[in-house]
Amino acid sequence: MAIRLTVCMLHSTKSMNRGLPKCSDRRLPAYVRGDYRFRDQNGDGKITSADLVLLGSGEPDFTGGLTNTVSYKNLSLSVAMQFSYGATVFNANLHSLTSGRDGHNQIAEMNTNSWSPTLYDADGNVFFAGNNEAKYRMPGGVALNYCTSKMLEDGSFLRIGDITLAYALGKKVAKKVGMQNIKLFASVKNLCVFTKYTGFDPEVNTRQGQTGDLMPSLDYSAYPRNRSYSVGFNFIF
Repeated sequence: MAIRLTVCMLHSTKSMNRGLPKCSDRRLPAYVRGDYRFRDQNGDGKITSADLVLLGSGEPDFTGGLTNTVSYKNLSLSVAMQFSYGATVFNANLHSLTSGRDGHNQIAEMNTNSWSPTLYDADGNVFFAGNNEAKYRMPGGVALNYCTSKMLEDGSFLRIGDITLAYALGKKVAKKVGMQNIKLFASVKNLCVFTKYTGFDPEVNTRQGQTGDLMPSLDYSAYPRNRSYSVGFNFIF
């Protein structure tokens, strides 16, 4: 399961002391305008473990699949589909790719959807509107060493897993070469996945074995599934 704190953005210095997590009764240092602010879930004016809330589960609500074969004369088409609904994926890749750390790789959206201040000229006129409703913190400085709810994503998906198109040459043709039948086929595996998940694959678990089995739907540097194409013959003797 994934338990994380929900967050918002700091827009002014007046709000900086509200919603900052404490460590040994001290505020965490180096907070600046535009950093994330954690939500005070129980309204006691403090951000502690009492504010933890359940935001989702790595296990899906239900899964299933469907295989359908349609035939017309000597031609046949087989399609295999798989679906999953209700799982929450912890996209740990975003911990690094949206940290705003200097000199490190970041996602392209950080260039257009990062917090920036409103700037004024000497007469008090706005000459740079800034982005006070951004999704990510302002890049620069050290990386953030905590996780947020922005790293949790809907892992529901529909996968078109296998499509095979086959054509039977017929028994008359096959008998000429001493066989009962010959089929020509072309297939593709892992054709496409319909999902809102922003990572490579919502069906992921990079922490497998031992305690990792208790942490499903964790994505951290998972290698994407390959798509393969094949053509060939089926000989029936």
